[in-house]
Amino acid sequence: MFGFGGNVNKIDKYYKKAKKGDPEAMYQVGLCYLYGDSVAEDLGEAVAWLNNAACKGHMEAQAILGNLYHNGEGVQRDYAMAAKWYERAAAQGHAGALNALGRAYSEGWGVPVNEAKAADLFAKAVERGNIAALYNLGYCYENGEGVAQDVARAFNLYAQGAKKGDGSCENALGECYFLGVGTAKDYKQAYNWLTKAASQNHPGAQSNLGYMYEAGEGVKQNYGTAAKWYEKAANQGSASAQNALGNFYMEGKGVRQNYSKAAEYYREAAEQGHPAGQFNLALCYEKGLGIIQDLDSAYEWFSRAAEQGDEDAVEALKRFRG
Repeated sequence: MFGFGGNVNKIDKYYKKAKKGDPEAMYQVGLCYLYGDSVAEDLGEAVAWLNNAACKGHMEAQAILGNLYHNGEGVQRDYAMAAKWYERAAAQGHAGALNALGRAYSEGWGVPVNEAKAADLFAKAVERGNIAALYNLGYCYENGEGVAQDVARAFNLYAQGAKKGDGSCENALGECYFLGVGTAKDYKQAYNWLTKAASQNHPGAQSNLGYMYEAGEGVKQNYGTAAKWYEKAANQGSASAQNALGNFYMEGKGVRQNYSKAAEYYREAAEQGHPAGQFNLALCYEKGLGIIQDLDSAYEWFSRAAEQGDEDAVEALKRFRG
């Protein structure tokens, strides 16, 4: 966000003007309280001053207030309020707010899902130079969400963002090269871009590198290296990596076999709604692998996986019911 080098006179510089209702001064005082710059950090005071500035039409204050409501910082999380402030800032052309509002319409955060509106907002954000929006708009074109599917255009958008150092775009570009989406397959380029994204701690890229090393596609097969990448991604909450790492511990592939650790990783993936993780956790409960055998819990997790279309889970339920 912002940083100001600890100028002890900064709040004094703006406070009098802020008390008189000057929007820019209110905004600056809000930032001082938000970041503890020349005054003790106080999120409540920050929200109050930023709200005053935002109500007077200060675009940056509106955008930051949207972030605070979205993240539940200094206020109770409220996606509807976040969307309200993003919309006000977006109406003034704030690139970050346009992108954030696009995400809200894409995910249904405080507003009804509207993929076409989301794509339009992402496009406007891209026009105003927002780098994160390059990934979001690229995703829309890759998957045909709100726009006609155009994988070549998606590839170009990802490439623009990747060249500017955006980790999500670097990962997406790597995936395009790996799968041949919008371009010819090129494992060398895939590895190059995934490595760049992984170096920025992008969990998706770390998981993708894990898969490359596990499968030996584009690199020499190395289960130990695959396990290391999966672990990095799993520690950041990647459900697919958690499930993959659970498989490694279950089979003793690249790591010392450990059923308990396998069950732990399956549970982490399962609780995030990963169907394969749910199925694997159910198997652990059914067979008592790394966990106390519990057929009721096994049935529950098989059911959750089956509800998401996991065919192995559907067959397992038939076995339970048979």
